[in-house]
Amino acid sequence: MIEFRHRDPGTAESMVAAARAAGCSAVGRVPDAFSPERREATLTAVGELLSAGCDEIALDEGEEPASPLTVREILCDAVPLAREVPVRVRLTDRDGLGLANALTAMKSGVRHFDVTLGGLDDGLCSVDLLFLASRLGVSSPADRDALAAAAAELEAACGAPLPGRTHGPGRTTS
Repeated sequence: MIEFRHRDPGTAESMVAAARAAGCSAVGRVPDAFSPERREATLTAVGELLSAGCDEIALDEGEEPASPLTVREILCDAVPLAREVPVRVRLTDRDGLGLANALTAMKSGVRHFDVTLGGLDDGLCSVDLLFLASRLGVSSPADRDALAAAAAELEAACGAPLPGRTHGPGRTTS
C-alpha cells in the first residue's frame, strides 16, 4: 500500500500510477479534513482522489480539534461521494472529543480508523476505540486484549501514563 498526501489532481494521478506500477494499492490522504472552513476543499480533494483511482481515501484531523458536528457534516457528503471506495479517518483525542468524533464517524458510515497504541502522537487510542466498538456491538478482527497488554508494556517502558483510557493498571480492558 502506498499512501500519499493530496496536493493536486496531477500529483494524485501520478502517485496512483506509481502505486499500480509497484503492484500496490493507493491511499490518498486529505490533511486537516475536518476544519469547517476547509469543507469544500476537503470534498474537492475527495473527488480528485476518486478521479485519480485511489483505492482508499483517508481524512485526517488537523491542528484544530474536530467537533462531532463538523465530522458529521463532512462525512455526510464525503462517504456517499466516495461510493464503494472506503473512507477512513485519523482522529485525535485532543480536548477529549476523540471517541465522540469516532462514534460520529461510525454513524456516518466510516469503518476504518487510523489509531495509535496507547494514544501516542495525539492519535486516537486503538484500545479505546475497540472498547467503544465492543460496547456498540461492532466486531473487529483486532485483538483488544493483546493491544491493551502491549500498551501497558509501553506505558511501563515510558515510565509515565499513556493518554489512552482503557488499558493499564486499574483500567478496564474487557
